[in-house]
Amino acid sequence: MQHRIIVFMFLFLALLLQMALAPNIALGKAIPDFVLVLVISVAIIEGSRFGSIIGFIGGFLADLLGGGILGIYAFSKTIVGYMAGNVVTMINAESRYVPALVALLGSIVHLGLVMAITYIFGIVRDFNLFQVNILIQPLYNTFWMILIFPVIRIVLTKERSFRLFR
Repeated sequence: MQHRIIVFMFLFLALLLQMALAPNIALGKAIPDFVLVLVISVAIIEGSRFGSIIGFIGGFLADLLGGGILGIYAFSKTIVGYMAGNVVTMINAESRYVPALVALLGSIVHLGLVMAITYIFGIVRDFNLFQVNILIQPLYNTFWMILIFPVIRIVLTKERSFRLFR
């Protein structure tokens, strides 16, 4: 139970960073997605089930706070959380390159889903923004994954090992 509370504290922190810090450190129009980085991190550490749950909750809260169409981020982050957890079971998750690679691919999938949904519903017709983002934002999210993932992994695995020896 404490483990889940720690993950939700990370989610709250990611949402706070997303709203307060991310717009100020954007690279052009590419804004880092701290919630997505957390979703992928949790999926790598905890598996696809919990990754998709955190993806849905984090995406839904991002939808509420972002003011866009409700459900776009919930859907895309759920899919990415599920996929990230499954990819890690197929490859060596202990490699230090896996989180970066999964973050890169997950960011591309996330942006692709958001782009497709907004196009289908006629919200965005200008793909210039997406062309820039599809190139820069996945790399930017990967950069943040390299910085953030080790901290999340240490906290979650230490909490789990501490709990096991009680």
